[in-house]
Amino acid sequence: MEKITVEQIDAVRKRANVGYKEAKEVLERFDGDIVSALLYLEEEDKTVSDFKKETDKYYRKGKSLVKKLNTTRLKIRKNERIALDISSMLALIITFLAPHITLLSLVLSFFYGYKIKFENELEFDLTKK
Repeated sequence: MEKITVEQIDAVRKRANVGYKEAKEVLERFDGDIVSALLYLEEEDKTVSDFKKETDKYYRKGKSLVKKLNTTRLKIRKNERIALDISSMLALIITFLAPHITLLSLVLSFFYGYKIKFENELEFDLTKK
């Protein structure tokens, strides 16, 4: 039996969703043959396709964007009076569904002296431990 190297383990880990221990065990089972080890892991549904890796990456980015949109508020105000206070996610949805209403609202807000501002709503409670 040939000695399993770190390079072989890394090669298996790079292409499969397994840890070092499992990668080493599978390589030992197949006498260091990386292809046979990967085929076995594929049968066990432990391989990660490039498509899944890319999908996961975009899912995380999308989730981060949605979180940012939900914590940012669109506020329209004149002096101290708030005329509109909605999440930027809702503002984005309204813009896509009814762009004519959005454009009209922006023009009217400008002419009547309203200020439009996006504010982040992150709050910290320093009293809790």
